[in-house]
Amino acid sequence: MKARFFIDGQEIVEPNNYQELSLDLNFDKDNPKAQVTINQWELGVGSRTDALDGVKLATDHINGDFGVVEGQSFMIKVGSDVVFNGYFDLWGSIVSCDNITAEAFEQGGIDWLNENAEFTFEYLGEGLNNGDAGKILHTDFIPIPYIISEIPDLKDLMLTTLTITSTVIILIDQIQTLIEHIAGLINVFQILDLVKAVLRAAFIVGLVIQLIKLSKQAFNLIIQPFKYHYGMNVLLMCQKAAEYLGKNFTCPILETDFKHLVILPEKYQQIQNTTNDGVFGLLNANSVNEKGYYKGTFGDLLRQLKIMFKAKIFVTDTDIHLVREDQLPSEFTPAVSDYSIPDVEIDEYRFNRDDFYSNYLIDFAIDQNDKNTINEYEGTAIQIQTVPKTQRTQKTLTKGIIQNNIQFALGKRKTELTRPEKLFKRFFKIFDALLGSVIKIVNRARKVMNSILKTLNKIIKTIRAVGINWRPKIQLLKPIKLNQLEDLITDRINMLKMENDFITVPKMLLVEEKLSPSKNHLLPDNETKLSAEYLWNNYHNISSFDEVEYSETNQYLIYETPEIPFTCKDYLSVKNKNTITSPDGNKGRIDSLEWNPIKETAVIKYRINNIYLSNLKTEKLIPNGK
Repeated sequence: MKARFFIDGQEIVEPNNYQELSLDLNFDKDNPKAQVTINQWELGVGSRTDALDGVKLATDHINGDFGVVEGQSFMIKVGSDVVFNGYFDLWGSIVSCDNITAEAFEQGGIDWLNENAEFTFEYLGEGLNNGDAGKILHTDFIPIPYIISEIPDLKDLMLTTLTITSTVIILIDQIQTLIEHIAGLINVFQILDLVKAVLRAAFIVGLVIQLIKLSKQAFNLIIQPFKYHYGMNVLLMCQKAAEYLGKNFTCPILETDFKHLVILPEKYQQIQNTTNDGVFGLLNANSVNEKGYYKGTFGDLLRQLKIMFKAKIFVTDTDIHLVREDQLPSEFTPAVSDYSIPDVEIDEYRFNRDDFYSNYLIDFAIDQNDKNTINEYEGTAIQIQTVPKTQRTQKTLTKGIIQNNIQFALGKRKTELTRPEKLFKRFFKIFDALLGSVIKIVNRARKVMNSILKTLNKIIKTIRAVGINWRPKIQLLKPIKLNQLEDLITDRINMLKMENDFITVPKMLLVEEKLSPSKNHLLPDNETKLSAEYLWNNYHNISSFDEVEYSETNQYLIYETPEIPFTCKDYLSVKNKNTITSPDGNKGRIDSLEWNPIKETAVIKYRINNIYLSNLKTEKLIPNGK
């Protein structure tokens, strides 16, 4: 069938070397890439004035407003069907008298995404100020409350003990003294005991205020109140980035199982709260200066998600899809093509040995600046060993290792109070009760004492009236109101815990945003889902060759057809759905094919799932950091 060629939508005469045309369709880990086998297209039939000659159109593009920095549209049709839709790279072309030689690349595929996804999320957020992207808004960020959990906590425990001990000793001593003076007032009404009681009560009022302030300061400096870092939902980030590229983003994984996945980016500088006892960090969730987006590029994030979920990317005219490697986007329906390889003799095959790894490693990063990621190491890594069940010699061919390194640390959820927190909580409970008793005593005696103080002030006023210059005025005692200190310890369970306020390795955590930012706690399944073992059990185990442990074994026989008849309709039926039926009726997957649209023939490499090895078993090694 005749191939037709178009530049900028205008049909041109065939390039000089068009008869060498064939299309390679490769189904690797990402969506199929259609690559014309002619690396250098030769345009030009000896005229630079004829529009049918591709040279004129290419020359006009080079000399146009956008020049060589923009690819020039290039399309190939077979009949009325588009079999290649791409562009010429004229920047890398060779220009001679009446010829231009240039490479062609498919438009909108994975190569296009790789070239266009290397922009930062900072640009998406901050570009609005410069008239650029402006896709990410401050309302897209999630304030994540966190608490400081130092490892080890012996220093904090010692400081807490000393603070509590000295505070209790002072308070008990003053209460005992006040009781003695009040007893003196009741038993023997002496003016000296009255003065002492008034002064002692006033002193205790001031002391209580200072002890409450001291306790809060000690708590803030030793334990610290919860503070906030800003993060952002991963799905939302991908949607914003895809929107900037003019596409939609879909991912069944992030839309269901990991819909609450949040990235907490690096944090190198902190706010100093000068009015909060020198505590660093954001104490409220209303800062417009804090940012929560991932500090890499969109391409960086996609590559990390591919590793994490053993995923691949499909790019269509309207969408960017991220799905597990063995799946297809839902829009590719039916998921199985109706193409069957004709009944030809294929008398050889090979095993997919290149897909086998005896050691399969998945691991998250650790943050040396946050020892919680080290102290609670379990879940950070898993090693899967696939080894023979039995063997006669040491000449085993089961070898190799593949490492899936995820460049994010795991956010650790607070599940119990630390020893200093428990000590403070017990102290605050006792201290609140003790202060309550003191305040009741002082407040009850306040009226009587204030009446006496008013009488003394009248006497002083009378003395001044007779000419004696005596100016003192005794201040009346004000009622004391008690704020429960125990409230400082409440509602900290399930918050993110960190050793300090700085983040040197971005963290991943599961957080469902609530109306109240202080309730944005880590979800109960945070440690379950965000673990290397969970990723293996739910995503990566499709790599296993163990046919007993896993129903979908990764064992395949690989075949290659001779040159077979293959029409444009056949090509279009398998381009996005690489499933086929083999000559013997088995379902299989195409690895690659080379199609010659002029001759209407193809050579296909495909694989059939077939258990050829049953002497394997799986061993899981889950390190706990000990």
